[in-house]
Amino acid sequence: DHAAAVAAVAEEKSRAVRQLAEAREAHAVEQGGLQAQLAEAARARGEEVTAMEATLAAERGARDNDLLESNRITTESTRVYHLETTELARLLVEEKAMRDRAGAERAALKQQAMEAGDRAAAEHAALEQQAKEAGDRAAAECAALKQQAKEAG
Repeated sequence: DHAAAVAAVAEEKSRAVRQLAEAREAHAVEQGGLQAQLAEAARARGEEVTAMEATLAAERGARDNDLLESNRITTESTRVYHLETTELARLLVEEKAMRDRAGAERAALKQQAMEAGDRAAAEHAALEQQAKEAGDRAAAECAALKQQAKEAG
């Protein structure tokens, strides 16, 4: 009976070792499957992170381009504003100079007209004086001739 008990224990041990080996194998397969799933998840997560980094880089590039364009537009707007302001100031100065020249020309023409009027008035007065003197001389000569005619006749 002892041999049967030893054989039963040996068989039980053998079965336990077989079950342990099967359990280890199943555990190894399960662990391999889990590691494959983990590796797949890590790969997928890596691809997702890579895609997100690419999207972020593209958005950063677009934002940088927008900023550069905005700066270019601001610079161009400022340049145009200064050009227009400078041109407007130049035109205002030119317009004032033209008005000043026109005013000076009008004043000079007015002065010339006044001087011409004064000369004409002086010439008119001189001619009137000469006409009066000529009239006085003619009247005196006429009176003298009348006197001579009266004395002669």
